[in-house]
Amino acid sequence: MVAGGRDRRAPSPLAPEARVLLVALLLAAPSLRAQTHAADDQTLAFFDTLCCQAGGTPIDRHVPEIGPVWTVEGTADDALKPKVTSSRVGFEPGVPAVAVNRGPTGARTIRAVVWEPQGHTAAVTVYLMERYQDAQNYATLRLRWTASGATIAVDAVAVAGGTTSATIALGTIPTSGYARLLPVEIESTPTAGGHTWSVHVDGTPLPSATLPGLVGESRFGLAAEAPTHPNGGYHARIEDLVVLVPSTPVTLVCDGLRGWNAESCIRDAYPVTRTYDYDEARDYLFETVWVENVRQAGSTVYRDVSGVYGGLVRSWTTDTPFSPRDQMQDADFNTEHVWPRSRGAQTHPSTDGAAHNDLHHLAPAYGTFNSARSNRAFGDDFDHASDTQKWIRNATSRYNSSGPPSDPATWSRVEYDFLRQSDNGDGRKELDELGRFDVRHSMRGDVARMAAYFLVTYRIEAEDGDEGREFIDATLDVLLDWHEGDPVDAFERERNERIYRIQGNRNPFVLDETLMRRAFYQGAGQPRARDLWINEVHHSNDGADAFEGVEIAGRAGTDLYGYRVWVYSGYGFMYQVDGNGTDNSPAVAFRGTIDDEGGGLGAVWQGAEGLRGGCQGLALTDPDGVLLQFVSYGGCQFNAIEGPVFDAAETAQPGGGSPAHADSLAWSEIIRGERLSNGTHRRVQQWSELPAGHTLQLSGAGDAYADFAWSGPLPQSRGRLNDWQAPAAAANARSGWASGDDVPLGMVAPAHDTSHDEDRDGIDAPDLGTEAGTVDDPKDGASQLAVSLPAPNPAHTSSRIQITAPVGARVQAVVYDALGRAVAHIDDAPGDLRLDVSGLASGAYIVRVTADGSAQTVTHRLTVAR
Repeated sequence: MVAGGRDRRAPSPLAPEARVLLVALLLAAPSLRAQTHAADDQTLAFFDTLCCQAGGTPIDRHVPEIGPVWTVEGTADDALKPKVTSSRVGFEPGVPAVAVNRGPTGARTIRAVVWEPQGHTAAVTVYLMERYQDAQNYATLRLRWTASGATIAVDAVAVAGGTTSATIALGTIPTSGYARLLPVEIESTPTAGGHTWSVHVDGTPLPSATLPGLVGESRFGLAAEAPTHPNGGYHARIEDLVVLVPSTPVTLVCDGLRGWNAESCIRDAYPVTRTYDYDEARDYLFETVWVENVRQAGSTVYRDVSGVYGGLVRSWTTDTPFSPRDQMQDADFNTEHVWPRSRGAQTHPSTDGAAHNDLHHLAPAYGTFNSARSNRAFGDDFDHASDTQKWIRNATSRYNSSGPPSDPATWSRVEYDFLRQSDNGDGRKELDELGRFDVRHSMRGDVARMAAYFLVTYRIEAEDGDEGREFIDATLDVLLDWHEGDPVDAFERERNERIYRIQGNRNPFVLDETLMRRAFYQGAGQPRARDLWINEVHHSNDGADAFEGVEIAGRAGTDLYGYRVWVYSGYGFMYQVDGNGTDNSPAVAFRGTIDDEGGGLGAVWQGAEGLRGGCQGLALTDPDGVLLQFVSYGGCQFNAIEGPVFDAAETAQPGGGSPAHADSLAWSEIIRGERLSNGTHRRVQQWSELPAGHTLQLSGAGDAYADFAWSGPLPQSRGRLNDWQAPAAAANARSGWASGDDVPLGMVAPAHDTSHDEDRDGIDAPDLGTEAGTVDDPKDGASQLAVSLPAPNPAHTSSRIQITAPVGARVQAVVYDALGRAVAHIDDAPGDLRLDVSGLASGAYIVRVTADGSAQTVTHRLTVAR
């Protein structure tokens, strides 16, 4: 090989004229801060074909495509890595190939599957380099197939400085005479001066060998040497190279965090980076993720897949035109959602959601047993043996009338109530009418960790599923016991890494045995952020609806996952909107963390298609369902008669009914209609539209909701603090607005109807923004300010307003544009006020008339048209 301009002779098999082919890729684990392993745990790192680099590039001068070295731990950005498309490493005839990578130091196990060459006319050699420093220094397991011999010679070889320093013959293995899979395993343990190997080839243990040198070297590689075959084709092939690394508890997953804080950390550290449509997900499930064994019968290679609940094994092979999924479905296998679809895994009519297709909670299942589980909760505390209706294992359903089996731990079972107990007359069975489903003991921990993963990753969907919180509570009854009673085994770790290779994230409950207890079993009353508030609202536009939604603001760093804003009509009922992840739900579900926009505050916006105008209400709850705030817009107040507001009121004072909320956001013209006899319902007619791009929003300076006042409509500031809002000790980072600066009024004043009582005329009392009080119908005669509607309206050059004010009162009129800026100011306004609008741009304006300061105020809308 040539390096640095000098001719450097490499030892066999790397001949001077050899071309080098880079063919391996390690998919790195996440950063160390989010890793955990018990002392006897192992993590897996897979290697896969990356591509090829031009032939002639010396190995010690090769620059990998994704950086100077690849690492097993600590890669900064996994997303930058190429997508893996193959798990096969092929060696072209006559061309050695080397794959170099960095692995962990210390003890490790390398497992590879080698396809035995067939029809070769000269010797073929494959090298598994367990320690690789450079082309002159490495330790390798050498497998040699001679052209005419009937055996495979296995040697341990150490090379130092380009010279073979040790060759240890480990024995021979018979060849098969045909292409077959040959499993190879090297268990390597560091010693003071080298490392000791324990080797298995084709399941046969070979003598141990201690090789000198390369103490602590973390790189490893592959190489092959084969002559040119007269008929072309590959001579040797390596599949599914795996490195198993005994890990140390360097850092726990979300170390030191418990309860909701742990859940928040998990979602941040192990986000779902990619999911697939349902057919693709099931292809991966049967073809890769749940393949538990690869075996060969004659020339046919079978891959075994076992059902999660019964342990029934079915196999698929490539010797057929049908896909693995088709073969498994023909064998009566289908796909089990450990978290049932009706309980949150399918939030849309279609099956295209991430929660539905996430491989971390999918499993192969014998179809009959999948149906037996259905959508019931897991459980194991059946009181008596007769409470079990039937037992299931392999393909057998054994009814309890035959008596329990002698080895019950190897069977899954269905509680008696599932088949026998009738519903309560409503035509469907509720959770407590279904009975529970118990899982064979060897898979209890697996399904517990799968369910825990789903609950953390998709808690919003789980809570919005059928009987959401009840099902979650029932599930949590057994998860910890099952997790601790059935610890993670090697196959579960391997599945976790296979899913990582496909989907880009791991199940952290497989990585950290302490996480289950810390996340879910810390008792009631885990702290949630309560210093949050509704900060901005946009409902129906005065044109086509767009950008409807709600904003939450509060302390920076708060994870808003699980916080909800519930939507109410003015009749006290909730209605459905389409929020993120909660389509057709009466709640807008929030995700994301509040950023620090200065002074420790920030805001997060969530769209809510279908949010109505008029008299409506919004209720903010935390992930425990605790009511934090109840407000309305439309200038009205009402009592909630269902949902979290009503529940909170009933908890505080059973039978007392839900009190009216304290806040009402003024944006209406008039509220009219008779109060119903029960005092809770009314017909509301309102101006229920907002200008496009404008919102109702809080303004002012402070650190808590009480420090701010509602204003608007003003130009939207979705997803950040409002332009006229700032922390008490800092200016707004974007607009520069700070405490003491003016705040625009917007198109209406920030006031509300405090009583919502009917007046003496049987009409709801108008709020500040009403069209009441014209000169044709003044109230209390000359003691009250009365202002007529502008005419003409729309206006082209001018508009006229008639004003009647108390004797001696000083009248002032101000015209505001849509941004809340004063564009005209008339002091001592006359009774017959003519507004010159010839200099104003087309658009909507507000005319605000006050008498004696702001003691009496009337506002009207004026449109200028050109």
